[in-house]
Amino acid sequence: EAAEATTERGTPTAAGARHSGPPDSRSGDLGQEDLPAPSELGRRWEYRVDNGSAEDGYLGSGEPAIARDPASVLAAIRPLGCRPGELPMPEAALEVTYARGKLPGVGMLLQFAEDDSARRFFTEHAGVLEQCTAAGRADVSIEQHTDDLLVSTRDEQIGGTPAWTEGVGLRADQVMLIAV
Repeated sequence: EAAEATTERGTPTAAGARHSGPPDSRSGDLGQEDLPAPSELGRRWEYRVDNGSAEDGYLGSGEPAIARDPASVLAAIRPLGCRPGELPMPEAALEVTYARGKLPGVGMLLQFAEDDSARRFFTEHAGVLEQCTAAGRADVSIEQHTDDLLVSTRDEQIGGTPAWTEGVGLRADQVMLIAV
């Protein structure tokens, strides 16, 4: 069972209930400094602030980093048209947004209660992506897959969604996902 991710500034809870006010720019012990700096993504990348909107169904934190509801993160990272996996629930989730010109990027850091849960998440997510390579609506290619790193490219062929590259890394009790 996931611990609640609620902060005094109104972050969503792990169960998905929302509180008023903007979410925090930290989630548990996770902060913006725990994800790559824009320069680590490549030339001309910079932080981007996503303020969200009522129409989008969320508010931003006013910072590039935003605490995320772990359950909503699990729902969002599942590729459309691919089999759902049984992913362990993280205790905390932090999103950092980037941009290179008009090209958006997002980093997500997931903190688990134990190393084994992070490893299960990494392994199951990799399995879902590998299964997607044969799916009709999601064109997924696995570019690299090691014990602690997975790099894939994806083009979901749905409503003008652009293609992107996703890196997934495992480090102890954390999983980092970077999509550009």
